[in-house]
Amino acid sequence: MSRDDADERRVVNETQVVRLLEDYGFSRVILSNLSLAEQIVLFYQADVVIGPHGAGLLNAVYSEDVQVIEIFGDYRNACYYTMSGL
Repeated sequence: MSRDDADERRVVNETQVVRLLEDYGFSRVILSNLSLAEQIVLFYQADVVIGPHGAGLLNAVYSEDVQVIEIFGDYRNACYYTMSGL
């Protein structure tokens, strides 16, 4: 999941991170380019979601059994950690 279109909390080395993750079968997705229905389907089918902290991770509620790996910089917020545990 990319925040390339965001003004805040962007991954400064996103190009390198994406290249590394592609070697493991991941693909870069900018959620704002997808309709809500497309986002729901994407997260429903996902086994693992990796992305920086942001509202897009809330889509994990549409997943039945997903692993969420949240990327942090200096900013820390445990809301998705707590949500994932529920």
